[in-house]
Amino acid sequence: MDYQSVLRAVESLPIDDRIRLVQDVWERLGDQGHELELTEEMKAELDRRVEELDRNPDAGIPWDVVKARALGHPAGWNSSCGPGSSTPRPSSPARSPRWPSLRLP
Repeated sequence: MDYQSVLRAVESLPIDDRIRLVQDVWERLGDQGHELELTEEMKAELDRRVEELDRNPDAGIPWDVVKARALGHPAGWNSSCGPGSSTPRPSSPARSPRWPSLRLP
């Protein structure tokens, strides 16, 4: 099967399956030892953000709020408790593998 055939097959999947596929491929690349190369611009931007956070630690937005906004959920929504759950649980902490995780905690 050539690349275009695979791409067409992937595009026919529901969006949740496509996202899960991308996540699995991304993680397997890291598991196979492929290193993510950061450009000098990326490194400089990361350094700038760390310095900014060091100067003003309260300026950041908590992950649960960012995630809820990105997914269009109400503030305070938590995927680990989600709609219909009777027992709220804390979000799992972020991982820091060689490759950044694309999975939402």
